[in-house]
Amino acid sequence: MHESDNVSIYQKIRRDPKYLELVKRRNFFQLLMTILVLIGFYVFIFIVAFQPAWLAKPVSQGAATSMGIYVGVGLMIAFWILTGIYIYRANRVFDVLNDELIHNYRKESHL
Repeated sequence: MHESDNVSIYQKIRRDPKYLELVKRRNFFQLLMTILVLIGFYVFIFIVAFQPAWLAKPVSQGAATSMGIYVGVGLMIAFWILTGIYIYRANRVFDVLNDELIHNYRKESHL
């Protein structure tokens, strides 16, 4: 197979409706996950900037742990969960669709 054959296959794949749908779904999902992370991060920053006393407030009377600790740990856990969701979806959906496209075009190019 020559370099020009690879370029031709790549051009065919880029025009394939399945590939275009994959790109559209993947980009939407990436945007959604990015927005969720940024919302969590910026809400935390706004609380730090405008309500720092709330973060310093103890969880209960006489407790040494403040609300800020729970909010920070909660954000880390939420970001880990979002990362896990992204990895799961990328491996189980997007990679499978990508592999199917590549397999179909490789099979087609060897005919």
